Amino acid sequence: MRSRKYSRAEQVPLVWDGPGLVAGVDEAGRGPLAGPVVAAAVILDDLNPVRGLADSKKLSPRRREALYDEIMAKALCCSIAEASVAEIDTLNILQATLLAMQRAVQGLRLKPAKVLVDGNRLPRLDVLAEAIVKGDDKVPAISAASILAKVHRDRWCARYDEQFPQVRVCRPQGLRHGGASGGPARARCMPGAPPLVFAGRGGADMSAAPVLITSRDNPFIKSLRRLAQDSVAYRKQGQVWLEGDHLCRAALERGLKPATAVFSESFWSHPSVDWSSVAIKNIVIPDRLFAEVSGLESPAPMGFLIELPLGHTVQPDVPTVVLDRVQDAGNVGSILRSAGAFGFRQVVALKGTAALWSPKVLRAGMGAHFGLHLIEGVEAGALDALSVPLVVTSSHQGEFLHERTPPFPCAWVMGHEGQGVCAEVAAKAACSVRIAQPGGEESLNVAAAAAICLHASAAAWASRR
Repeated sequence: MRSRKYSRAEQVPLVWDGPGLVAGVDEAGRGPLAGPVVAAAVILDDLNPVRGLADSKKLSPRRREALYDEIMAKALCCSIAEASVAEIDTLNILQATLLAMQRAVQGLRLKPAKVLVDGNRLPRLDVLAEAIVKGDDKVPAISAASILAKVHRDRWCARYDEQFPQVRVCRPQGLRHGGASGGPARARCMPGAPPLVFAGRGGADMSAAPVLITSRDNPFIKSLRRLAQDSVAYRKQGQVWLEGDHLCRAALERGLKPATAVFSESFWSHPSVDWSSVAIKNIVIPDRLFAEVSGLESPAPMGFLIELPLGHTVQPDVPTVVLDRVQDAGNVGSILRSAGAFGFRQVVALKGTAALWSPKVLRAGMGAHFGLHLIEGVEAGALDALSVPLVVTSSHQGEFLHERTPPFPCAWVMGHEGQGVCAEVAAKAACSVRIAQPGGEESLNVAAAAAICLHASAAAWASRR
């Protein structure tokens, strides 16, 4: 059902649910006698749900504030808009409410395929819309919009309560009280609203404008801290934290679109490069909080959150590096970097190898991850899918690398720093190779050995072209 101009909606469900984004819309401030009426529109992310959503009126102020921050951090996009006191006086409160809703939907950075509105009236929209009575208690996206609108207006009231204590707009939030100076006839007509972040006649795009988070107990901050400091948290959360402009640039150059960009306050205020439009959502946090979250001794002032790139299937005929229980994160990252440099496009990490997307491996890889097909946590049997020959490295047996021409494409196997390649994997190899060491050292660092072997394959391939 398409909306008519501020029409009363039929209370029947839409007969179909087409594909696309769904936005929830609700208002706050229609009943109170003071200040503007506020509307919010929210498109939630199904892959990053917000727990505990409900009608904002049924939540405590503290719980609303916590959910407000979580919605802002997790939603695909949000928008908050107002209709002014003057517009309320001109149009009436119903029409002004519908106008604020219209502005909120228009302020969304992403265009929804369908809009669900709390109540029994619809604003004029250019997309499919449905009104749902008590929708703020039934539909999560409407509940989220209800919370944003309520908290936004409560904050407006709190500011006015400080400036005009005789009006007492905060007891409760903007509702009429007998002590209000001038009585109900004057309660709406207070001075113009002070400037508020994310408020405005045309709506505000929460995804383009930065979201400021200051609490270390915010759910987004807790999640970010785990990703930055726990080497395997990305597996559970399905996201990867890229800290520093070098990794972020490398991701962008490979065509990755970050879900969220996070900046320190000082960096956001004086950026050397405009990063504001590269991510779906921008979040700004205080410098001290960024330092607490960071896993670095010298924290970078920015980072990206990206969805975890999943490699499920071994590609059979691709030049490959196999890591057999290589445990040092620096070694793993360095090998990934060499793989990317010498034309090996797949890395298969067997169980026992350092987590490929851990912060330390990412930093050592210097951006190589984004050009590689990465598979991790598999058993040795997964190597049977490879059609290219396996070449295992050893410190004490096999042909000398400089005495033979290594195959290309092939799959080089790099073993555990102390134990080398396991017997099960060695049995699958077409040949075994060692590197001459005339200086007499017992063995080479595995990352150094990998660089030598991969370069030898790439050089032999280049000479045959």
